[in-house]
Amino acid sequence: MSVYRKPDSRYYWYSFVFKGRRIQRSAKVENFREAEGIAKAAWVQLARGEVTIADKPQTQRKTIAQLLDALESDFKTRKKDNSKNLNLIAMVKDELGKHYADTFRTRDVRTYIAELRKPRKSKKKGRQSKSLADSTIKHRLQILSSAYDLENASREDDDLEPLRVPRFPELYGGNERTGFLDRAQFDVLLSYLPDDLKDFCLFAYLVGWRKSAVAGLEWSDVRGGNIYLRGVLSKNRKPYFVPVMGELIPLIERRKQARSVETANGLVLSNLVFHRNGLPIREFRKSWATACRCAGCKGTLIHDLRRSSARNLIRSGVTMDVAKRVGGWKTDSIFSRYNITSEEDLREAMQKVTQYNEAESQKVVQISQ
Repeated sequence: MSVYRKPDSRYYWYSFVFKGRRIQRSAKVENFREAEGIAKAAWVQLARGEVTIADKPQTQRKTIAQLLDALESDFKTRKKDNSKNLNLIAMVKDELGKHYADTFRTRDVRTYIAELRKPRKSKKKGRQSKSLADSTIKHRLQILSSAYDLENASREDDDLEPLRVPRFPELYGGNERTGFLDRAQFDVLLSYLPDDLKDFCLFAYLVGWRKSAVAGLEWSDVRGGNIYLRGVLSKNRKPYFVPVMGELIPLIERRKQARSVETANGLVLSNLVFHRNGLPIREFRKSWATACRCAGCKGTLIHDLRRSSARNLIRSGVTMDVAKRVGGWKTDSIFSRYNITSEEDLREAMQKVTQYNEAESQKVVQISQ
């Protein structure tokens, strides 16, 4: 008789052999001693004939598409149904949805990865075929793994036989973005942006908030000398704020002056801090790409402004803990990915240590004299 806990379960399970048949069930308790007692009682009841070995009910076979549908519902319940997650679910469903989940094996995962790595023909004339990067494939595998985990959690609650989960290899993308703009580069880029995007991008550069967070700011979030980000707009669902100081003071004043929008019914006040004729700012990839090309920084992403902000905060003397609170970075490791070190930073560091060593050497010379 053994009592154990599965890696993906909070409950203890017990297992023993009775009359040639292996009994394996969840004790549905989180305490080892209680689970041990339940296991012994189950064996005694079988030995006394008080209960019989009942065959577990057969579960209906499910396709991977059905597992992904359940995962999508779970995301909606937990408010994780952002466009990125929904798009990933849709893509995996399109690629693997017809497979039965109970017969999808590790070899099928390897085949799936190999297919994704093959160059895909571009639909646009003149475009080169590109294969998916491992970092992109990794997100698909994470969605698939989450779908299996959710299904098995549901089966455990119903005391049903769990699905056999294929092995999902850990892929290392190695292509994390390292783009950033120093202030001089950003000012040049800013001069080429349309007027309705200049304050939007300047705010993102100063505080490091994500594009969706900046786009969702309302005037009710600007109060008491602070700009508050509601938890519903932040990726980690936690609210945070920044004080209106420095360049943010004239920026907010400009936004107040641009708040009035002329409509067919007259002037109205926009609820949004950043808007286009009263409408939310959503996609501006073409305007951004044109400005980047004119500014000589082709390939820069709007998200690079967040990396630039992290870098600027640290180099201006702000501690990591405070910098994380400004931009909403959750962990030190995540923040370190955004706080990019350039070649110039390394040169400056070596210059400082050289000056330090020279000063220490002078002290030694003076003492010896």
